[in-house]
Amino acid sequence: MKSIYDEVMNHLTEEAVKLGANAIVGVKIDHDEVSGKGKQMFMVTANGTAAFIPEYSQEKEIPASEQLVEISFEKYQYEQKRLKLIFNVNQDYNAIPNYWQTIFEYYSPEIMGQIFKLYSETDIDYNNTFSNVFEYFNGVDESLAKTFLYQNLQDRKARTIIHQAKLTDYDRIENILVNNTEWIVKKNALALVTGDKRKYHADDIAKLEKLKSLIMTTFVQRAKYDSDRWTCECGKVNKSNVIYCKSCDHDDRGFKKGEVSVEETQTKLTEKLYVLKHIFGQV
Repeated sequence: MKSIYDEVMNHLTEEAVKLGANAIVGVKIDHDEVSGKGKQMFMVTANGTAAFIPEYSQEKEIPASEQLVEISFEKYQYEQKRLKLIFNVNQDYNAIPNYWQTIFEYYSPEIMGQIFKLYSETDIDYNNTFSNVFEYFNGVDESLAKTFLYQNLQDRKARTIIHQAKLTDYDRIENILVNNTEWIVKKNALALVTGDKRKYHADDIAKLEKLKSLIMTTFVQRAKYDSDRWTCECGKVNKSNVIYCKSCDHDDRGFKKGEVSVEETQTKLTEKLYVLKHIFGQV
């Protein structure tokens, strides 16, 4: 029975690790005896909820009483394969296309930078590189993915991944709009406000209301208006009915044609707020 129990727990652990978990909550193990034709067998079923507990992920000294002293061959084999993948990818990110299948077995966050580098430097979607990158960021730990991508928001491709993986984070966007001084990062953050999340919470309503106000105070009009004309930051004088400067192709808030606009963003946020208020009964 102990042997069966250990085998089941090892299997549960391996499956949880594949999902990026560092804990299993509510483990339940049932034993049933099956007999027939003069034979008896034990049938064991086990289940639990894979979970990720951030504080357990921080590096800290493990007491001697909690240190591993024995592992199964399967656990060794699993870790050997995972570490080999990390080593090979970190040695040469161009080799990533050879390892997609293995990458999707582990979703190791240790290779996140290399996978982003491959995507950032790839212009043609060769062998489904783009969709594979999106799949990786969908599967890797959500908190780690957000931290990495929002720190690299000066690259527009980080914004694309955030959209594709539904990693919009209102708190991080607010922090960028308030504290970041890079104009390109602020613009990319603005483009993310209307993106999707994997889960919505009732307190998102207040956060979005705050962001609507913050957007208007962050992206103010930069042009100077005078009766029927406006003067762009570049010095070009344009007629009042001209949206984009005839010289630099920027609008009165500093956005180029084709970029996200403040007015369009506010309209989309109003719609999102309307839906969320109905869902959470705040109408």
